[in-house]
Amino acid sequence: MNRQQGMFLALGIIVLLAVAVAMWSFRQPARLRTPERARQNANALQQQVGAVQSNPNIPPQAKQWLEYNLRQQQTGAAR
Repeated sequence: MNRQQGMFLALGIIVLLAVAVAMWSFRQPARLRTPERARQNANALQQQVGAVQSNPNIPPQAKQWLEYNLRQQQTGAAR
């Protein structure tokens, strides 16, 4: 095998690996965006907001920001 064939072989292997990684990465989000996962995330966020609301050391702006995030999560889970 000469140098040019070796370069083409290396290029082919790199392209195959890139395609495999791209296919794998495109399939990952589909598994993670299930309705059950969205409900779990919303419940976890609700628990965090509850813990923050009961803590007097946290400023009101942070509490409002977390409540806004909770509403956004619930809107996303309802879709």
